[in-house]
This record gives sequence, structure tokens and C-alpha cells, in this order.
Amino acid sequence: DPKSAVSILISADFLKMGPLVEEVLTYVHDNINLILEAQVNLSCLSDPLLTRLSQLFSHWELEALRDKRDRIQNKLYIRFIQALCAILPEPSRGIYKTSATIYK
Repeated sequence: DPKSAVSILISADFLKMGPLVEEVLTYVHDNINLILEAQVNLSCLSDPLLTRLSQLFSHWELEALRDKRDRIQNKLYIRFIQALCAILPEPSRGIYKTSATIYK
């Protein structure tokens, strides 16, 4: 259920239930537009959870988000831009060169 996914994610993270956190992060990634349509409060997601969630998105998926109120898209973009400055590229996310590897 899209309305309860964020609550389950926060609870699983608090209780240190790693496999459940991974499963719910994948669910949130796959159903982010449904979650946004359900008007779930996303401001309670911690920075580590947002970082882990952002690692699942490619830039194409970030552009396809339908987040009219900008509840999460901006935060995910910030973490994506941080990944562009990382040492190692992430081709699975569409990051083939980073700022650290461009001028080598």
C-alpha cells in the first residue's frame, strides 16, 4: 500500500531491520509516483534513508517523477549531484564520468 510504505520504512530503519528496509526502499523506488499521489508526508525521512533511496534512481527516473509540490524530487536531485562529484562513476545510474575523473 503506497500510503503505509513510508511509515514501514521509517519503523524498519528505527528497529534496524536491514532486509525489510531494503525491500521497502525498492518498493518506494518502484512506486514513487503512487506514493506522491497519495500525498504521504515524506519530510520525516532521515538523510541516510534519502541517500539510500537516491542511489536507486537514475537521472532519467528523477526527471520522470511527478512531484508537483517538490516534496522529495529536489532532495533526490541534490544527492544525485553529490554522486556526480564522487570518485567512482556509477554506470548503472547513468553516471559514466564524475568530476573526479573528467580531467585525468
